[in-house]
Amino acid sequence: MPLSRPARPCGTTLHSGRSTQAAVVESIIRQAAQAEPGVTVRAGVTITGILTRPGEVPVVTGVVTGAGEAIRGDIVIDAAGRRSPLPALLHAHGTRPAVTSSQDCGLMYISRYYRLRPGRDYPRLDTPIMAVLDWARAMAFPADNGTFALLATITAQDPLRRTLCTGDGFGRFHAAVPVVAPWIAAGQPISKLRAMTRLENRYRRLVDADGPIAGGVVLLGDSALHTNPTAGRGVSLAFAQAQHLATTLGQAADPVSYTAAFDAWTDTNIGVWYQPQAQADASLVRRMQAAVDGKPSPPPEPAERLRLAIFSAARTDTPVAPALRRMIHLVSLPEDVIGNETVRTQLGALLAARPELTARAAGPSREEIAACA
Repeated sequence: MPLSRPARPCGTTLHSGRSTQAAVVESIIRQAAQAEPGVTVRAGVTITGILTRPGEVPVVTGVVTGAGEAIRGDIVIDAAGRRSPLPALLHAHGTRPAVTSSQDCGLMYISRYYRLRPGRDYPRLDTPIMAVLDWARAMAFPADNGTFALLATITAQDPLRRTLCTGDGFGRFHAAVPVVAPWIAAGQPISKLRAMTRLENRYRRLVDADGPIAGGVVLLGDSALHTNPTAGRGVSLAFAQAQHLATTLGQAADPVSYTAAFDAWTDTNIGVWYQPQAQADASLVRRMQAAVDGKPSPPPEPAERLRLAIFSAARTDTPVAPALRRMIHLVSLPEDVIGNETVRTQLGALLAARPELTARAAGPSREEIAACA
């Protein structure tokens, strides 16, 4: 996909499929790490325990491998992901519990990859390509090498999940959503349908109201924060956090103070993305579930409406759009954008003039999709 396109309101983006992204990102990071002096990559080694130095605040001094080998270090970095065992390992050494905020999103994603048919092109390149219905969401994601993905989002308990998990039901649903229908016409399936459940938002910290629960250890990437993957923030936030780690680690004279300082920076720059996502997801699920139960769908609550407004307004050519795009792409913090009175005023004026930006998208009802089953 050429990146030398003329400037457009959406800016320039680089799209890739998840499998491509994982292969490229992980390969490049591994090569870069192995080229660093003093770095030893030990693939296939599991960590089953930690080493600590007792004290009022225990200090983590290393790890224990599955083979029983002790590896010591000045700072231990937990990048083991959202299911990291570190909180349990710390608690087993007598620390206070890690501070965890978590939310079951209550959503289910069903996706499939397609390849453009001969002679066809991407219907659109700006993102997100999304239709928000009362009971579901439909999305299209341009990818690399003439491929793209389609995604259906419903509540995890919606009986229609069985229909949408079939090729016919999935195709009929997207073909009935006007904003996504051109994608179905432009492509042909190249993958099986895949479902993703047990989606969570979770923010974990090693500092509570009394200070650090342990020293000499930090949480990095999904170990610290992971949110609904639709927003696509995971890799970007992890890189930002890793960059801060790399630029400050050499000044970590005291392990307890460093853990506290790193947590404070993370809370200001990374953790700030948790609450808005959790609130927006909770509002979305309440509206979807009302439709499943046959009740009138309540209007979006402030957090969800604001999120929809931001994505829509960011794709306009209005004065507020550049600031919103900077926030969407994590260049600016939410409080610096939404907390700015000028931005709020411009956004409010835009929504008042163009209410269609947050209106329910055109698409099929649950009854229409059920009738096709």
